[in-house]
Amino acid sequence: MVVVLPSQPISHLSEDAQHKLKYVRICALGIWVCALGRWADGNTLGAANDLFSGAFGTCIFQDDLSAVFNLPQNGGAQCLFPFALLSAINAFFDIMSLVLVCPECFKSYVMAFMPECSGCFFTLGAAVFQTSGSVLSWQIHRSASRDIAYGDIRAAGGRLAHADFAEEGEALIERRTGIGLSTGTAASAREIATPHFASAGHWAAGE
Repeated sequence: MVVVLPSQPISHLSEDAQHKLKYVRICALGIWVCALGRWADGNTLGAANDLFSGAFGTCIFQDDLSAVFNLPQNGGAQCLFPFALLSAINAFFDIMSLVLVCPECFKSYVMAFMPECSGCFFTLGAAVFQTSGSVLSWQIHRSASRDIAYGDIRAAGGRLAHADFAEEGEALIERRTGIGLSTGTAASAREIATPHFASAGHWAAGE
Protein backbone atom coordinates (compact mmCIF):
# COMPACT_ATOMS: atom_id res chain seq x y z
CA MET A 1 0.00 0.00 0.00
CA VAL A 2 1.30 3.45 -0.96
CA VAL A 3 1.15 5.98 1.86
CA VAL A 4 0.32 9.50 0.71
CA LEU A 5 2.77 11.86 2.34
CA PRO A 6 1.38 15.02 3.91
CA SER A 7 2.12 18.37 2.37
CA GLN A 8 5.34 19.19 4.15
CA PRO A 9 8.64 20.82 3.14
CA ILE A 10 11.41 18.44 2.20
CA SER A 11 13.56 20.13 4.84
CA HIS A 12 11.51 18.24 7.45
CA LEU A 13 12.71 14.87 6.13
CA SER A 14 15.45 12.82 7.77
CA GLU A 15 19.16 13.47 7.38
CA ASP A 16 19.57 10.43 5.13
CA ALA A 17 16.74 11.69 2.92
CA GLN A 18 18.42 15.10 2.70
CA HIS A 19 21.60 13.43 1.48
CA LYS A 20 19.74 11.50 -1.23
CA LEU A 21 17.80 14.60 -2.28
CA LYS A 22 21.08 16.16 -3.40
CA TYR A 23 21.38 13.44 -6.06
CA VAL A 24 17.68 13.68 -6.93
CA ARG A 25 18.23 17.38 -7.65
CA ILE A 26 21.06 16.48 -10.04
CA CYS A 27 18.84 13.89 -11.73
CA ALA A 28 16.01 16.40 -12.18
CA LEU A 29 18.39 18.91 -13.74
CA GLY A 30 19.83 16.21 -16.01
CA ILE A 31 16.35 15.24 -17.18
CA TRP A 32 15.66 18.83 -18.22
CA VAL A 33 18.93 18.97 -20.18
CA CYS A 34 18.13 15.69 -21.95
CA ALA A 35 14.61 16.92 -22.72
CA LEU A 36 16.00 20.01 -24.44
CA GLY A 37 18.53 17.92 -26.33
CA ARG A 38 15.91 15.45 -27.56
CA TRP A 39 13.63 18.29 -28.60
CA ALA A 40 16.46 19.94 -30.54
CA ASP A 41 17.18 16.58 -32.19
CA GLY A 42 13.57 16.29 -33.34
CA ASN A 43 12.38 13.64 -30.87
CA THR A 44 9.37 15.62 -29.63
CA LEU A 45 7.67 12.60 -28.00
CA GLY A 46 10.74 11.69 -25.96
CA ALA A 47 11.23 15.34 -25.05
CA ALA A 48 7.61 15.62 -23.89
CA ASN A 49 7.99 12.55 -21.68
CA ASP A 50 11.13 14.00 -20.15
CA LEU A 51 9.40 17.35 -19.59
CA PHE A 52 6.61 15.72 -17.58
CA SER A 53 9.12 13.80 -15.50
CA GLY A 54 11.27 16.89 -15.05
CA ALA A 55 8.23 18.87 -13.94
CA PHE A 56 7.55 16.42 -11.11
CA GLY A 57 11.24 16.50 -10.22
CA THR A 58 11.06 20.28 -10.00
CA CYS A 59 7.91 19.95 -7.88
CA ILE A 60 9.95 18.12 -5.23
CA PHE A 61 12.11 21.21 -4.80
CA GLN A 62 9.32 23.75 -4.99
CA ASP A 63 10.34 25.04 -1.55
CA ASP A 64 13.61 26.28 -3.05
CA LEU A 65 11.71 28.05 -5.83
CA SER A 66 9.28 29.50 -3.31
CA ALA A 67 12.16 30.95 -1.33
CA VAL A 68 13.66 32.53 -4.47
CA PHE A 69 10.42 34.01 -5.82
CA ASN A 70 8.78 34.73 -2.42
CA LEU A 71 5.91 32.32 -3.03
CA PRO A 72 3.94 30.39 -0.38
CA GLN A 73 5.54 27.06 0.48
CA ASN A 74 3.27 24.07 -0.09
CA GLY A 75 5.82 21.30 0.50
CA GLY A 76 7.36 19.08 -2.15
CA ALA A 77 7.24 15.74 -0.33
CA GLN A 78 3.99 14.81 -2.08
CA CYS A 79 5.76 14.89 -5.45
CA LEU A 80 8.24 12.14 -4.55
CA PHE A 81 6.03 9.20 -5.49
CA PRO A 82 4.65 10.66 -8.78
CA PHE A 83 8.20 11.50 -9.83
CA ALA A 84 9.44 8.01 -8.95
CA LEU A 85 6.56 6.34 -10.83
CA LEU A 86 6.69 8.49 -13.97
CA SER A 87 10.48 8.36 -14.16
CA ALA A 88 10.45 4.57 -13.90
CA ILE A 89 7.94 4.29 -16.76
CA ASN A 90 9.85 6.72 -18.97
CA ALA A 91 13.16 5.01 -18.20
CA PHE A 92 11.72 1.66 -19.24
CA PHE A 93 10.62 2.97 -22.64
CA ASP A 94 13.89 4.86 -23.10
CA ILE A 95 15.85 1.65 -22.52
CA MET A 96 13.62 -0.17 -25.01
CA SER A 97 14.27 2.61 -27.52
CA LEU A 98 18.03 2.27 -27.02
CA VAL A 99 17.87 -1.48 -27.55
CA LEU A 100 15.66 -1.36 -30.65
CA VAL A 101 16.69 1.88 -32.37
CA CYS A 102 20.18 2.83 -31.23
CA PRO A 103 22.28 -0.33 -30.97
CA GLU A 104 24.56 0.64 -33.87
CA CYS A 105 25.51 3.93 -32.24
CA PHE A 106 27.25 2.13 -29.38
CA LYS A 107 29.10 -0.45 -31.46
CA SER A 108 31.79 1.73 -32.99
CA TYR A 109 33.59 4.95 -32.17
CA VAL A 110 32.91 6.36 -35.62
CA MET A 111 29.15 5.78 -35.43
CA ALA A 112 29.00 7.46 -32.04
CA PHE A 113 29.99 10.78 -33.63
CA MET A 114 27.49 10.55 -36.45
CA PRO A 115 24.70 13.20 -36.34
CA GLU A 116 22.11 10.42 -36.42
CA CYS A 117 23.32 9.16 -33.06
CA SER A 118 23.20 12.42 -31.14
CA GLY A 119 19.60 11.82 -30.06
CA CYS A 120 20.50 8.33 -28.82
CA PHE A 121 22.96 9.76 -26.33
CA PHE A 122 20.35 12.16 -25.00
CA THR A 123 18.02 9.16 -24.70
CA LEU A 124 20.72 7.28 -22.82
CA GLY A 125 21.21 10.23 -20.49
CA ALA A 126 17.47 10.49 -19.88
CA ALA A 127 17.29 6.77 -19.08
CA VAL A 128 20.18 7.01 -16.59
CA PHE A 129 18.91 10.14 -14.86
CA GLN A 130 15.32 8.91 -14.63
CA THR A 131 16.30 5.47 -13.38
CA SER A 132 18.52 6.97 -10.68
CA GLY A 133 15.94 9.59 -9.74
CA SER A 134 13.17 7.00 -9.57
CA VAL A 135 15.11 4.69 -7.25
CA LEU A 136 16.25 7.49 -4.95
CA SER A 137 12.82 9.13 -4.79
CA TRP A 138 11.16 5.81 -3.98
CA GLN A 139 13.66 5.16 -1.19
CA ILE A 140 13.02 8.62 0.29
CA HIS A 141 9.24 8.17 -0.01
CA ARG A 142 9.35 4.75 1.64
CA SER A 143 11.52 6.05 4.49
CA ALA A 144 9.24 9.05 5.07
CA SER A 145 6.15 6.82 4.98
CA ARG A 146 7.71 4.51 7.57
CA ASP A 147 8.52 7.47 9.81
CA ILE A 148 4.93 8.69 9.57
CA ALA A 149 3.58 5.22 10.37
CA TYR A 150 5.86 4.91 13.43
CA GLY A 151 4.79 8.36 14.55
CA ASP A 152 1.12 7.33 14.35
CA ILE A 153 1.86 4.17 16.33
CA ARG A 154 3.68 6.14 19.03
CA ALA A 155 0.83 8.64 19.20
CA ALA A 156 -1.72 5.83 19.49
CA GLY A 157 0.38 4.19 22.22
CA GLY A 158 0.48 7.46 24.11
CA ARG A 159 -3.29 7.78 23.92
CA LEU A 160 -3.73 4.20 25.17
CA ALA A 161 -1.32 4.80 28.05
CA HIS A 162 -3.22 7.94 28.98
CA ALA A 163 -6.51 6.03 28.86
CA ASP A 164 -5.09 3.25 31.08
CA PHE A 165 -3.80 5.83 33.56
CA ALA A 166 -7.21 7.49 33.63
CA GLU A 167 -8.93 4.16 34.28
CA GLU A 168 -6.52 3.33 37.13
CA GLY A 169 -7.05 6.76 38.64
CA GLU A 170 -10.81 6.37 38.42
CA ALA A 171 -10.65 2.97 40.11
CA LEU A 172 -8.45 4.40 42.88
CA ILE A 173 -10.86 7.27 43.48
CA GLU A 174 -13.78 4.85 43.58
CA ARG A 175 -12.03 2.64 46.15
CA ARG A 176 -11.16 5.54 48.41
CA THR A 177 -14.33 7.62 48.15
CA GLY A 178 -16.94 5.12 47.11
CA ILE A 179 -17.95 7.31 44.18
CA GLY A 180 -18.00 5.65 40.78
CA LEU A 181 -17.05 8.30 38.20
CA SER A 182 -18.23 6.24 35.27
CA THR A 183 -21.59 5.32 36.79
CA GLY A 184 -22.12 8.40 38.93
CA THR A 185 -23.23 6.28 41.94
CA ALA A 186 -21.99 6.48 45.50
CA ALA A 187 -21.36 3.51 47.71
CA SER A 188 -23.02 3.25 51.12
CA ALA A 189 -21.19 3.95 54.37
CA ARG A 190 -21.22 0.21 55.14
CA GLU A 191 -19.49 -0.58 51.78
CA ILE A 192 -16.87 2.08 52.41
CA ALA A 193 -16.23 1.12 56.02
CA THR A 194 -16.19 -2.67 55.59
CA PRO A 195 -12.69 -2.88 53.97
CA HIS A 196 -11.26 -0.56 56.65
CA PHE A 197 -12.82 -2.57 59.51
CA ALA A 198 -11.57 -5.78 57.93
CA SER A 199 -8.03 -4.47 57.68
CA ALA A 200 -8.22 -3.22 61.29
CA GLY A 201 -9.37 -6.69 62.43
CA HIS A 202 -6.47 -8.38 60.69
CA TRP A 203 -4.08 -5.91 62.31
CA ALA A 204 -5.54 -6.60 65.79
CA ALA A 205 -5.38 -10.35 65.19
CA GLY A 206 -1.78 -10.05 64.25
CA GLU A 207 -1.04 -8.37 67.58
